[in-house]
Amino acid sequence: MFQVPYLSNGLRLNLEWLLFWGPWAPWRTPYALKDEYKDASGDSLEMEAAKLRRSITWAALINLMLFPAVFLYQILFSFFHYADLLKREPGVFGTRKYSNYGK
Repeated sequence: MFQVPYLSNGLRLNLEWLLFWGPWAPWRTPYALKDEYKDASGDSLEMEAAKLRRSITWAALINLMLFPAVFLYQILFSFFHYADLLKREPGVFGTRKYSNYGK
């Protein structure tokens, strides 16, 4: 889709799901809006905005409920990754790499 360097992968995936992939997404294809969003009447557009607001709220609640599990996974993954790195290459944490400018 689109690459924005200052968004985390999780936030980028959430936005893409909400706007492009999800069942309530306003986009039919990457270059075409659904017909409901093209309708110029105010009531239809307000209803679609309310649906999108509701889907964003649900996504936020699901992310909030899954946060403890994702946080625990990240902590365990980091711990075991660095423990394995320490076991395989114990000198990796003490090495310094200077650039040519620093030398």
